Amino acid sequence: MSTIRPLETMAEPWDDIDAEAALDRVPRVAASIVPSSSIAGRSLTAVVAIMTFLAALTTGAAMMVVGTANDWQSDVGREVTVQVRPMAARDIEADVGRAAALARAAPGVADVQPYSKADSEKLVEPWLGAGLKLDDLPVPRLIVIKLAPGVKPDFSGLRQALAKEVPSACAPWRKPR
Repeated sequence: MSTIRPLETMAEPWDDIDAEAALDRVPRVAASIVPSSSIAGRSLTAVVAIMTFLAALTTGAAMMVVGTANDWQSDVGREVTVQVRPMAARDIEADVGRAAALARAAPGVADVQPYSKADSEKLVEPWLGAGLKLDDLPVPRLIVIKLAPGVKPDFSGLRQALAKEVPSACAPWRKPR
């Protein structure tokens, strides 16, 4: 007659194996996950090389974009605009010419570019639509002032001269009337 031992007393087949001694008997050979001599190993090497090249290419492109954006931001940061609004009983062309002359005479100014009437109309075209007659609308005129690098512009002197001689001029650093 066979006796059945209780479950607690039964030993597992691996319980009598010394784990540390078993590890000492296993030869320690460096083995790669994917053998390099197989087709999978050669393919993995090619894929890693391609991905490294693409990562380097992307990094270079990102650095070029950052450099270009910094150059653009620097150029935009050296520009200010003066707005000349149409006023009753005033000639806007004369006001634009006088404001441009005052800006050219101001210290720290490298270039002055007044926008023509057609240029100003093109600026509002995306909002109002093409082909409209804008003669009856009071479309302001802009004067773009490029600042000279390394020279501090005299905004207060230009602001006072514009307020005195061109009352319809409004600069971003001055509140409109």
